[in-house]
Amino acid sequence: MKPQYLFHWLAHRAGWNLCWLGAKLRWKLQYEYDEPFPQDGPVLLLSNHTSVFDPVWVAWGGWRPMHYMASQQLFRFKAFGALIGSLGAFPKIKNMHDPEANATLERLYRDGRPIVLFPEGARTWDGRLGKLRPGIGRLIKRLNARVVTARVTTGHLHRPRWAPHRRHVPVHVRYSAPRTFPPEMSAHEITAAIADAIRIDPGEIRAPEGSWGERLAEGLPDYLWACPSCFALEALSVHHTDRDCIMCGECDARWRVDVHNRMHPIGGRAQETAVHRAAMALEAHFGNPPVADPEAFEKEGVVLQSPNMQIGAVPRGSRQLEPVAHGPATLYEDRLECHSPGRQPWTLPLDEVKAVSVEVQSVLQVRTQDRLYQLEPQGESNIKWSHFLRPWNRLARGKELGVKSRSVHR
Repeated sequence: MKPQYLFHWLAHRAGWNLCWLGAKLRWKLQYEYDEPFPQDGPVLLLSNHTSVFDPVWVAWGGWRPMHYMASQQLFRFKAFGALIGSLGAFPKIKNMHDPEANATLERLYRDGRPIVLFPEGARTWDGRLGKLRPGIGRLIKRLNARVVTARVTTGHLHRPRWAPHRRHVPVHVRYSAPRTFPPEMSAHEITAAIADAIRIDPGEIRAPEGSWGERLAEGLPDYLWACPSCFALEALSVHHTDRDCIMCGECDARWRVDVHNRMHPIGGRAQETAVHRAAMALEAHFGNPPVADPEAFEKEGVVLQSPNMQIGAVPRGSRQLEPVAHGPATLYEDRLECHSPGRQPWTLPLDEVKAVSVEVQSVLQVRTQDRLYQLEPQGESNIKWSHFLRPWNRLARGKELGVKSRSVHR
Protein backbone atom coordinates (compact mmCIF):
# COMPACT_ATOMS: atom_id res chain seq x y z
CA MET A 1 0.00 0.00 0.00
CA LYS A 2 1.38 3.42 -0.97
CA PRO A 3 2.27 5.67 2.02
CA GLN A 4 -0.28 8.37 1.09
CA TYR A 5 -3.02 5.73 1.01
CA LEU A 6 -1.86 4.09 4.26
CA PHE A 7 -2.69 7.27 6.18
CA HIS A 8 -6.03 7.43 4.39
CA TRP A 9 -6.74 3.81 5.35
CA LEU A 10 -5.77 4.36 9.01
CA ALA A 11 -7.83 7.59 9.22
CA HIS A 12 -10.77 5.84 7.62
CA ARG A 13 -10.66 2.88 10.02
CA ALA A 14 -10.26 5.13 13.06
CA GLY A 15 -13.10 7.34 11.89
CA TRP A 16 -15.23 4.32 11.08
CA ASN A 17 -14.85 2.77 14.54
CA LEU A 18 -15.46 6.14 16.21
CA CYS A 19 -18.46 7.25 14.19
CA TRP A 20 -20.24 4.13 12.97
CA LEU A 21 -22.35 3.43 16.04
CA GLY A 22 -23.47 7.04 16.41
CA ALA A 23 -24.19 7.34 12.70
CA LYS A 24 -26.09 4.07 12.67
CA LEU A 25 -28.32 5.32 15.47
CA ARG A 26 -28.73 8.86 14.11
CA TRP A 27 -29.37 8.00 10.47
CA LYS A 28 -30.64 4.42 10.85
CA LEU A 29 -28.60 3.45 7.82
CA GLN A 30 -29.94 0.55 5.77
CA TYR A 31 -27.88 -1.03 2.97
CA GLU A 32 -28.98 -3.42 0.24
CA TYR A 33 -26.74 -5.05 -2.38
CA ASP A 34 -27.41 -6.81 -5.67
CA GLU A 35 -23.92 -8.28 -5.27
CA PRO A 36 -21.17 -7.76 -2.65
CA PHE A 37 -19.29 -4.49 -3.14
CA PRO A 38 -15.79 -5.03 -4.68
CA GLN A 39 -13.15 -5.02 -1.94
CA ASP A 40 -10.11 -4.58 -4.20
CA GLY A 41 -9.19 -2.78 -7.37
CA PRO A 42 -10.52 0.49 -8.80
CA VAL A 43 -14.21 1.25 -9.00
CA LEU A 44 -16.37 4.28 -9.74
CA LEU A 45 -19.29 4.38 -7.31
CA LEU A 46 -21.95 6.61 -8.88
CA SER A 47 -25.01 7.76 -6.93
CA ASN A 48 -27.89 10.18 -6.98
CA HIS A 49 -27.29 13.23 -4.75
CA THR A 50 -29.84 13.89 -2.01
CA SER A 51 -27.90 15.34 0.93
CA VAL A 52 -24.63 16.85 2.11
CA PHE A 53 -24.16 13.54 3.94
CA ASP A 54 -24.31 11.45 0.76
CA PRO A 55 -20.50 11.01 0.58
CA VAL A 56 -20.68 9.39 4.03
CA TRP A 57 -23.85 7.40 3.47
CA VAL A 58 -22.76 6.04 0.09
CA ALA A 59 -19.08 5.45 0.88
CA TRP A 60 -19.67 3.65 4.16
CA GLY A 61 -21.74 1.02 2.44
CA GLY A 62 -18.68 0.04 0.38
CA TRP A 63 -16.77 -1.07 3.49
CA ARG A 64 -13.46 0.29 2.23
CA PRO A 65 -11.74 3.72 2.23
CA MET A 66 -12.93 5.85 -0.68
CA HIS A 67 -12.16 9.15 -2.34
CA TYR A 68 -14.68 11.74 -3.44
CA MET A 69 -14.85 15.24 -4.89
CA ALA A 70 -15.91 18.06 -2.57
CA SER A 71 -16.69 21.68 -3.33
CA GLN A 72 -13.59 23.85 -3.31
CA GLN A 73 -15.50 26.21 -1.00
CA LEU A 74 -15.27 23.63 1.82
CA PHE A 75 -11.46 23.63 1.67
CA ARG A 76 -11.37 27.36 2.42
CA PHE A 77 -11.89 26.40 6.07
CA LYS A 78 -8.50 24.94 6.91
CA ALA A 79 -9.45 22.64 9.79
CA PHE A 80 -12.50 21.24 8.01
CA GLY A 81 -10.60 20.96 4.73
CA ALA A 82 -7.85 18.99 6.47
CA LEU A 83 -10.45 16.69 8.05
CA ILE A 84 -12.31 15.83 4.86
CA GLY A 85 -9.02 15.62 2.97
CA SER A 86 -7.76 12.99 5.41
CA LEU A 87 -10.95 11.04 4.75
CA GLY A 88 -10.46 11.00 0.99
CA ALA A 89 -11.94 14.26 -0.31
CA PHE A 90 -10.23 16.34 -2.98
CA PRO A 91 -11.35 19.81 -4.17
CA LYS A 92 -13.45 20.55 -7.25
CA ILE A 93 -14.56 23.97 -8.52
CA LYS A 94 -18.34 23.66 -8.47
CA ASN A 95 -20.30 23.87 -11.74
CA MET A 96 -17.18 24.55 -13.80
CA HIS A 97 -14.69 22.46 -15.74
CA ASP A 98 -11.79 21.73 -13.40
CA PRO A 99 -8.85 20.00 -15.16
CA GLU A 100 -6.88 19.61 -11.92
CA ALA A 101 -9.73 17.79 -10.16
CA ASN A 102 -10.29 15.57 -13.20
CA ALA A 103 -6.58 14.71 -13.33
CA THR A 104 -6.66 13.79 -9.62
CA LEU A 105 -9.67 11.56 -10.18
CA GLU A 106 -8.05 9.70 -13.08
CA ARG A 107 -4.78 9.26 -11.17
CA LEU A 108 -6.60 7.81 -8.17
CA TYR A 109 -8.56 5.41 -10.35
CA ARG A 110 -5.47 4.21 -12.20
CA ASP A 111 -3.82 3.69 -8.79
CA GLY A 112 -6.58 1.22 -7.94
CA ARG A 113 -8.67 3.42 -5.66
CA PRO A 114 -12.48 3.46 -5.29
CA ILE A 115 -14.02 6.87 -6.01
CA VAL A 116 -17.51 8.14 -5.17
CA LEU A 117 -19.04 10.50 -7.73
CA PHE A 118 -22.39 12.27 -7.92
CA PRO A 119 -22.95 12.77 -11.66
CA GLU A 120 -25.65 15.43 -11.14
CA GLY A 121 -23.05 17.72 -9.59
CA ALA A 122 -25.63 19.23 -7.21
CA ARG A 123 -28.10 17.99 -4.60
CA THR A 124 -31.72 17.43 -5.49
CA TRP A 125 -34.33 19.69 -3.94
CA ASP A 126 -37.19 17.18 -4.00
CA GLY A 127 -35.89 13.75 -5.04
CA ARG A 128 -36.04 14.25 -8.80
CA LEU A 129 -32.85 13.45 -10.68
CA GLY A 130 -31.07 16.47 -12.13
CA LYS A 131 -29.39 16.52 -15.51
CA LEU A 132 -26.14 14.54 -15.41
CA ARG A 133 -22.87 16.28 -16.18
CA PRO A 134 -22.03 15.55 -19.82
CA GLY A 135 -18.51 14.36 -19.02
CA ILE A 136 -19.52 11.31 -16.98
CA GLY A 137 -19.99 9.05 -20.00
CA ARG A 138 -16.71 10.20 -21.52
CA LEU A 139 -14.90 9.59 -18.22
CA ILE A 140 -16.22 6.02 -17.92
CA LYS A 141 -15.36 5.30 -21.53
CA ARG A 142 -11.85 6.78 -21.26
CA LEU A 143 -11.04 4.77 -18.13
CA ASN A 144 -12.92 1.65 -19.27
CA ALA A 145 -14.12 1.91 -15.70
CA ARG A 146 -15.71 -0.68 -13.50
CA VAL A 147 -18.88 0.95 -12.21
CA VAL A 148 -21.21 0.37 -9.28
CA THR A 149 -24.33 2.51 -9.08
CA ALA A 150 -26.21 3.40 -5.90
CA ARG A 151 -29.66 4.77 -5.20
CA VAL A 152 -30.18 6.78 -1.99
CA THR A 153 -33.93 6.28 -1.89
CA THR A 154 -34.94 8.18 1.26
CA GLY A 155 -32.24 10.83 1.66
CA HIS A 156 -34.52 13.56 0.29
CA LEU A 157 -37.06 12.66 3.00
CA HIS A 158 -34.57 12.40 5.85
CA ARG A 159 -33.45 16.01 5.33
CA PRO A 160 -34.93 17.80 2.31
CA ARG A 161 -32.48 20.31 0.93
CA TRP A 162 -34.92 23.14 1.61
CA ALA A 163 -35.69 22.05 5.19
CA PRO A 164 -33.85 23.44 8.25
CA HIS A 165 -34.62 20.32 10.30
CA ARG A 166 -34.02 16.63 9.73
CA ARG A 167 -36.82 14.10 9.99
CA HIS A 168 -36.62 10.73 11.71
CA VAL A 169 -36.55 8.75 8.47
CA PRO A 170 -34.14 5.81 7.99
CA VAL A 171 -31.64 6.30 5.16
CA HIS A 172 -31.77 3.47 2.63
CA VAL A 173 -29.07 2.89 -0.01
CA ARG A 174 -29.14 0.16 -2.64
CA TYR A 175 -26.04 -0.86 -4.63
CA SER A 176 -25.97 -2.49 -8.05
CA ALA A 177 -23.68 -5.27 -9.18
CA PRO A 178 -20.36 -4.08 -10.69
CA ARG A 179 -20.44 -3.58 -14.44
CA THR A 180 -18.37 -2.34 -17.33
CA PHE A 181 -19.64 -0.91 -20.59
CA PRO A 182 -18.83 -2.40 -24.02
CA PRO A 183 -16.56 -0.34 -26.29
CA GLU A 184 -19.31 0.11 -28.88
CA MET A 185 -21.49 2.09 -26.43
CA SER A 186 -21.21 5.84 -26.94
CA ALA A 187 -20.54 8.27 -24.10
CA HIS A 188 -24.09 9.54 -24.52
CA GLU A 189 -25.53 6.03 -24.18
CA ILE A 190 -23.41 5.37 -21.09
CA THR A 191 -24.60 8.62 -19.50
CA ALA A 192 -28.23 7.66 -20.20
CA ALA A 193 -27.67 4.21 -18.67
CA ILE A 194 -26.17 5.76 -15.53
CA ALA A 195 -29.11 8.16 -15.23
CA ASP A 196 -31.56 5.25 -15.39
CA ALA A 197 -29.55 3.33 -12.80
CA ILE A 198 -29.47 6.08 -10.16
CA ARG A 199 -32.90 7.67 -10.73
CA ILE A 200 -35.61 7.40 -8.08
CA ASP A 201 -39.27 8.34 -8.42
CA PRO A 202 -40.21 10.66 -5.53
CA GLY A 203 -43.86 10.00 -6.32
CA GLU A 204 -43.37 6.33 -5.44
CA ILE A 205 -41.06 6.68 -2.43
CA ARG A 206 -42.57 6.61 1.04
CA ALA A 207 -40.82 7.00 4.36
CA PRO A 208 -40.76 3.64 6.20
CA GLU A 209 -43.33 2.90 8.86
CA GLY A 210 -42.48 4.60 12.13
CA SER A 211 -40.89 7.65 10.48
CA TRP A 212 -41.85 11.02 11.91
CA GLY A 213 -40.88 14.67 11.96
CA GLU A 214 -41.75 18.09 13.33
CA ARG A 215 -42.08 21.55 11.73
CA LEU A 216 -42.35 19.82 8.37
CA ALA A 217 -43.32 22.94 6.39
CA GLU A 218 -40.47 25.15 7.58
CA GLY A 219 -38.21 26.18 4.71
CA LEU A 220 -40.69 25.14 2.03
CA PRO A 221 -41.68 28.72 1.01
CA ASP A 222 -38.08 29.26 -0.12
CA TYR A 223 -38.31 26.29 -2.48
CA LEU A 224 -41.92 26.82 -3.56
CA TRP A 225 -41.34 30.51 -4.30
CA ALA A 226 -44.82 30.84 -5.83
CA CYS A 227 -48.17 29.40 -4.84
CA PRO A 228 -48.85 26.16 -6.79
CA SER A 229 -52.54 27.07 -6.82
CA CYS A 230 -52.65 30.75 -7.95
CA PHE A 231 -48.93 31.18 -8.88
CA ALA A 232 -48.52 34.42 -6.93
CA LEU A 233 -44.80 35.03 -6.33
CA GLU A 234 -43.47 34.92 -2.75
CA ALA A 235 -47.01 34.32 -1.48
CA LEU A 236 -46.48 31.19 0.63
CA SER A 237 -45.70 31.23 4.33
CA VAL A 238 -45.64 28.78 7.23
CA HIS A 239 -48.54 29.06 9.68
CA HIS A 240 -47.38 30.90 12.80
CA THR A 241 -48.64 28.19 15.20
CA ASP A 242 -48.91 25.05 13.04
CA ARG A 243 -45.43 24.59 11.57
CA ASP A 244 -46.55 21.64 9.45
CA CYS A 245 -48.95 23.93 7.57
CA ILE A 246 -48.17 26.14 4.57
CA MET A 247 -50.58 28.77 3.24
CA CYS A 248 -50.95 31.32 0.44
CA GLY A 249 -51.52 34.95 1.34
CA GLU A 250 -53.19 35.62 -2.02
CA CYS A 251 -55.71 32.81 -2.62
CA ASP A 252 -55.87 31.40 0.94
CA ALA A 253 -54.90 27.91 -0.24
CA ARG A 254 -53.56 25.84 2.66
CA TRP A 255 -51.78 22.50 2.84
CA ARG A 256 -50.47 20.23 5.56
CA VAL A 257 -47.06 18.72 4.79
CA ASP A 258 -46.29 15.16 5.92
CA VAL A 259 -43.08 13.20 6.35
CA HIS A 260 -43.44 11.77 2.81
CA ASN A 261 -43.31 15.32 1.36
CA ARG A 262 -46.99 15.12 0.42
CA MET A 263 -49.12 18.27 0.63
CA HIS A 264 -52.68 17.62 1.81
CA PRO A 265 -55.31 20.35 1.19
CA ILE A 266 -56.90 21.82 4.33
CA GLY A 267 -58.42 25.04 3.00
CA GLY A 268 -58.98 27.53 0.20
CA ARG A 269 -58.24 26.51 -3.38
CA ALA A 270 -55.64 23.91 -2.39
CA GLN A 271 -55.59 20.53 -4.11
CA GLU A 272 -53.80 17.31 -3.18
CA THR A 273 -50.22 17.39 -4.40
CA ALA A 274 -46.62 16.71 -3.35
CA VAL A 275 -43.57 18.92 -3.07
CA HIS A 276 -42.01 17.67 -6.31
CA ARG A 277 -45.30 17.97 -8.21
CA ALA A 278 -45.85 21.50 -6.87
CA ALA A 279 -42.35 22.46 -8.07
CA MET A 280 -43.10 20.97 -11.48
CA ALA A 281 -46.28 23.07 -11.64
CA LEU A 282 -44.23 26.25 -11.05
CA GLU A 283 -41.74 25.24 -13.73
CA ALA A 284 -44.53 24.64 -16.24
CA HIS A 285 -46.39 27.86 -15.41
CA PHE A 286 -43.42 30.25 -15.65
CA GLY A 287 -41.97 28.61 -18.76
CA ASN A 288 -38.55 27.73 -20.05
CA PRO A 289 -36.76 30.09 -20.02
CA PRO A 290 -38.90 31.47 -17.18
CA VAL A 291 -40.50 34.91 -17.08
CA ALA A 292 -42.20 36.37 -14.00
CA ASP A 293 -44.56 38.74 -15.84
CA PRO A 294 -45.10 38.10 -19.58
CA GLU A 295 -46.51 41.62 -20.08
CA ALA A 296 -43.44 43.30 -18.54
CA PHE A 297 -41.22 41.02 -20.58
CA GLU A 298 -43.04 41.89 -23.79
CA LYS A 299 -42.87 45.64 -23.17
CA GLU A 300 -39.46 46.10 -21.54
CA GLY A 301 -37.66 42.74 -21.68
CA VAL A 302 -37.88 42.33 -17.89
CA VAL A 303 -37.48 38.72 -16.75
CA LEU A 304 -37.53 39.23 -12.97
CA GLN A 305 -37.19 42.13 -10.54
CA SER A 306 -36.18 42.62 -6.92
CA PRO A 307 -36.95 45.82 -5.00
CA ASN A 308 -33.74 45.44 -2.99
CA MET A 309 -30.75 43.24 -3.73
CA GLN A 310 -27.35 43.27 -2.08
CA ILE A 311 -24.44 42.10 -4.22
CA GLY A 312 -20.96 41.26 -2.99
CA ALA A 313 -17.89 39.83 -4.69
CA VAL A 314 -15.03 37.60 -3.64
CA PRO A 315 -11.95 38.26 -5.84
CA ARG A 316 -9.93 35.24 -6.94
CA GLY A 317 -7.59 34.14 -4.17
CA SER A 318 -9.49 36.04 -1.47
CA ARG A 319 -12.02 35.01 1.18
CA GLN A 320 -13.30 38.53 1.88
CA LEU A 321 -16.74 39.53 0.54
CA GLU A 322 -16.56 43.05 -0.90
CA PRO A 323 -19.75 45.14 -1.40
CA VAL A 324 -20.46 45.77 -5.07
CA ALA A 325 -24.00 47.13 -5.33
CA HIS A 326 -27.28 47.38 -3.46
CA GLY A 327 -30.71 48.53 -4.50
CA PRO A 328 -33.42 47.60 -7.03
CA ALA A 329 -32.26 44.82 -9.35
CA THR A 330 -33.60 43.70 -12.72
CA LEU A 331 -32.85 40.56 -14.69
CA TYR A 332 -33.07 41.02 -18.45
CA GLU A 333 -32.56 38.30 -21.03
CA ASP A 334 -28.90 39.29 -21.50
CA ARG A 335 -27.84 40.98 -18.24
CA LEU A 336 -28.43 41.61 -14.55
CA GLU A 337 -28.61 45.24 -13.42
CA CYS A 338 -28.58 46.73 -9.92
CA HIS A 339 -29.19 50.43 -9.30
CA SER A 340 -27.38 51.65 -6.20
CA PRO A 341 -28.56 55.09 -4.96
CA GLY A 342 -26.43 57.91 -6.38
CA ARG A 343 -24.26 55.59 -8.51
CA GLN A 344 -24.13 54.31 -12.04
CA PRO A 345 -26.01 51.03 -12.54
CA TRP A 346 -23.96 47.91 -11.91
CA THR A 347 -24.30 45.49 -14.83
CA LEU A 348 -23.34 41.85 -15.20
CA PRO A 349 -23.61 40.48 -18.77
CA LEU A 350 -25.05 36.96 -18.61
CA ASP A 351 -22.71 35.66 -21.32
CA GLU A 352 -19.82 36.27 -18.89
CA VAL A 353 -21.37 34.08 -16.19
CA LYS A 354 -19.70 30.67 -16.00
CA ALA A 355 -21.90 29.14 -13.29
CA VAL A 356 -24.91 29.85 -11.09
CA SER A 357 -25.22 27.81 -7.89
CA VAL A 358 -27.09 27.66 -4.59
CA GLU A 359 -24.64 26.72 -1.86
CA VAL A 360 -25.08 25.55 1.73
CA GLN A 361 -27.71 27.60 3.60
CA SER A 362 -29.18 28.58 0.22
CA VAL A 363 -26.45 31.14 -0.53
CA LEU A 364 -26.80 32.24 -4.17
CA GLN A 365 -23.49 32.52 -6.02
CA VAL A 366 -22.69 33.61 -9.56
CA ARG A 367 -19.22 32.89 -10.93
CA THR A 368 -17.41 34.64 -13.76
CA GLN A 369 -13.91 33.94 -15.03
CA ASP A 370 -12.34 36.27 -12.45
CA ARG A 371 -14.84 36.82 -9.66
CA LEU A 372 -17.33 35.07 -7.46
CA TYR A 373 -20.47 37.12 -6.75
CA GLN A 374 -22.95 36.58 -3.94
CA LEU A 375 -26.50 37.78 -4.58
CA GLU A 376 -28.89 38.50 -1.70
CA PRO A 377 -32.40 39.54 -2.80
CA GLN A 378 -33.82 40.88 0.45
CA GLY A 379 -36.96 39.11 1.62
CA GLU A 380 -37.04 36.87 -1.46
CA SER A 381 -36.13 33.31 -2.30
CA ASN A 382 -32.58 32.75 -3.53
CA ILE A 383 -33.85 29.55 -5.12
CA LYS A 384 -36.31 31.57 -7.20
CA TRP A 385 -33.53 33.80 -8.49
CA SER A 386 -31.38 30.76 -9.29
CA HIS A 387 -34.30 29.22 -11.20
CA PHE A 388 -34.65 32.33 -13.37
CA LEU A 389 -30.93 33.05 -13.78
CA ARG A 390 -29.75 29.62 -14.92
CA PRO A 391 -31.75 29.22 -18.15
CA TRP A 392 -31.15 32.79 -19.29
CA ASN A 393 -27.45 32.37 -18.55
CA ARG A 394 -27.35 29.20 -20.68
CA LEU A 395 -29.24 30.95 -23.46
CA ALA A 396 -26.90 33.95 -23.37
CA ARG A 397 -23.90 31.62 -23.66
CA GLY A 398 -25.48 29.80 -26.61
CA LYS A 399 -26.01 26.52 -24.79
CA GLU A 400 -28.82 24.20 -25.82
CA LEU A 401 -32.04 25.01 -24.01
CA GLY A 402 -34.77 23.87 -26.34
CA VAL A 403 -35.70 27.42 -27.39
CA LYS A 404 -33.94 29.90 -29.63
CA SER A 405 -35.07 33.22 -28.21
CA ARG A 406 -37.50 35.00 -25.97
CA SER A 407 -40.13 34.71 -28.71
CA VAL A 408 -41.34 31.60 -26.87
CA HIS A 409 -43.14 33.97 -24.50
CA ARG A 410 -44.71 36.17 -27.19
